[in-house]
Parts: sequence; structure tokens; C-alpha cells
Amino acid sequence: GYLGSGLSAEMESTSGMFSMTGLIHDAGFRSSVAVLAGSEADVTAVFQLFRGTRDGFSPLKTRVVEAGCLGQWALDDLFAGEVHNGQPMTVKVILNSPGIAFATIVDNITTDAAVIPGTAPQKSWLIPVVSHSGGRDGTLWTSTVSIWNSEAQSAAIIYFSIMSNSTGRSGQVKD
Repeated sequence: GYLGSGLSAEMESTSGMFSMTGLIHDAGFRSSVAVLAGSEADVTAVFQLFRGTRDGFSPLKTRVVEAGCLGQWALDDLFAGEVHNGQPMTVKVILNSPGIAFATIVDNITTDAAVIPGTAPQKSWLIPVVSHSGGRDGTLWTSTVSIWNSEAQSAAIIYFSIMSNSTGRSGQVKD
């Protein structure tokens, strides 16, 4: 059998704008987006794909998900001709009624999957664990952190790395 990816019980069904960053679609990975509609009403979802920089965006795509149902679409199907292989992407979705928006990334070789919950715009984030270190039998464990600025102007970021010693660094997220 196959193991699926589950949604966190902490995710609440709500309406509004959400984004899913760090999506990739190429020979190594495939990404899809999904909406789980709340049980009370159908959900109209309006999607937009952003590729790399702010100027790489797609036309809007609209899908309706019936109340209590799940709608899921592969990026290359939903955004036909808009997906560029190997380029990091973000999908923004606006839900008109309560629902849960999320994305999945599947490794095409191992079929390992990751679920990326749709997140509302935030002013601060805590990312508890990232890694770039050697593992057993020559493996390499790495993490990718994607930051997407949905605003019209640049935003400052401050990030800290805590290892055997504590260091703080800061940088700019630019258009």
C-alpha cells in the first residue's frame, strides 16, 4: 500500500489569502496544490503562481470545491505552460469560504512526500530546525528555507543560527 500525507489537526478551516512557498516541479520533484472545503459551503479558490521573482507570475485560475470535499491539482495541470522546471515557485490562493489550503511536494524517485500548509501573511516566523550536515553512509541532510515577500516594497529580515555557539545575522529580502 501507499502512505499518504496528513494535515495537522491544528489547521483551522478559514477563508482569506494563503501562500505556499518552496514548491518545485521538475524531473526530481512534483508539486500540487489542494483545498479542503469546510462542511458548510462550497469554496471558490482563486490561485496565482509566482516563479522566482515578483515579475514571474501567472494569470489567475479559479476552481470550486464542493462543501466537505477535497480538490487537488498538479501545478503543471493547473498552470499549464506557466511552470518552469527547477525554478522555485510560490502559489497564492484566496478562499471565499472556510477551507484549508495546502501543497504537496513528492520526490519522484523515493515517492517521499511533504505537506506545506497554506499560511496567511505574517510579520514574524519561527523555523525550529534546518540542517546541512553529513549523515550515515555518505548521505547529506539539507533544508531549504523559502521566503516570499507578498508586499510591494522590500522587507528586512533578521535571522539567527543557534549551533554549538550562537550567532546572529541579518539580511534584506529584495524584489
